Amino acid sequence: MTILQANFKHLYQRRIFWLKLLLFGFLTFLIIIMIAKGRAACFPILIIWMFVFGAAAAAMQIDVLTKPFSYCLPRHSEIPRKFLFCAGLAASFLLSIIFLRYPAPDFAGRILTCVSVFSVGIIFYWFGAWIVFRFPSWTYSMAFLAWAFVVGPILNVHIILAHIITHNHFAVIASGVLVSLWAWIHWGREGLARQYCGKMWMGTFDMWDREKLHKYQEVRLAENKKDLVSPKIETFFISRISDAGENLSRYIWGGLYKSMAVMLSCRSCRNSWIGVLIGILLMLLFLGYISVGGNIIFILPVFTILQASLHVHSPLLISGGRRERFWTALALGTAATLLITAFLILMVLVTLCLEQIMPALTLNGRNFNFKAFDISLSFIPLFMIPVAFTLGLIFHKNSMMKIITMMILFQLIFIFLVIKPANKRIVFSGAQIIALLLCGWAIFVSVLRYICMKCSLVK
Repeated sequence: MTILQANFKHLYQRRIFWLKLLLFGFLTFLIIIMIAKGRAACFPILIIWMFVFGAAAAAMQIDVLTKPFSYCLPRHSEIPRKFLFCAGLAASFLLSIIFLRYPAPDFAGRILTCVSVFSVGIIFYWFGAWIVFRFPSWTYSMAFLAWAFVVGPILNVHIILAHIITHNHFAVIASGVLVSLWAWIHWGREGLARQYCGKMWMGTFDMWDREKLHKYQEVRLAENKKDLVSPKIETFFISRISDAGENLSRYIWGGLYKSMAVMLSCRSCRNSWIGVLIGILLMLLFLGYISVGGNIIFILPVFTILQASLHVHSPLLISGGRRERFWTALALGTAATLLITAFLILMVLVTLCLEQIMPALTLNGRNFNFKAFDISLSFIPLFMIPVAFTLGLIFHKNSMMKIITMMILFQLIFIFLVIKPANKRIVFSGAQIIALLLCGWAIFVSVLRYICMKCSLVK
């Protein structure tokens, strides 16, 4: 068996790739249906899938390149280019032949359309692979795919793509050839393995692995070589820890210091405040103009909370008793909930100010008016965040179950907030809000107490 064949074994030996194959089959079936109906929406699905597949294929190779033992494998420096080309060409070919059924004046037109689709697919495949090799935290780029499904229909991207692919065959084909030639040179250069050997790089599913994510963040912070905690913040917490008379109070302040000192200091991102503020403003403008789903901002922080740690489980037996861990986790959960809710309320107030000055926009004959977020829904984080902490405690060893369960809840709430009659405002009574908050926090405290007092706390 050659080294290249051994690399391809991962595509069918790892169970997670069977899920990807099922997804590939579903998307292929969806594209076939859209082609049969003559819909141009099949082109965005094609490029999104090729982008994701290119990122996944590149992640498999970079997982090996970052390990020092890859130098011991004979002629392994030639494998990344061969593997990426074989996988990319095969996947793009399988998807492109489906477009033989796409409407065209004659058979030659269908052949040219297939070749154009093949070229576009391989371009986005190489773009996904380049993202992985260029950015260590490349997994966060996948979040932008969600925006593509929202922005695409508004800007009629599917129509633009269909026109480019079906009416500019030779330009698209030439672009695919040039990009592939660049990729052959780029991934075949000398020193490729040396560039990544020993580096900390995120894998395909590392963003759902809390331990790997924490280790990655520690390595990145160490590379910055900065004093990440502000002296004022450090003095504040150290003085509280020193003045605390009881062991419980000292432990709680220590837990708050461990979890929030770096975040409150923000020294690691001090030079990028302008970029952060511009990004937040652009996000608020985007969500405000798609007024149908703007209130989704009250749910988005929940997915970040799923990966947060309340420091209940630990590999050390000396890191606090059950009572200390319970009260520290409760204090951390309460502080995080209040801070996030306050931040979201501030964002709502900003949109209320922007609503008075932002003009109406017209795109492709459709009018978009800026709408402020509904401040009456600001209680949702107070309910959802403890639910997310509860799921994190129950499935602390299974990140995928946390994501699946939260996605189900997210879909239900999304349907409730977004898929509703037009111009109908959701109104909750005071009794309903209090009942929801009491239920959410009662479940969180009960699960937390049971785990802290009755279950094994060894990580």
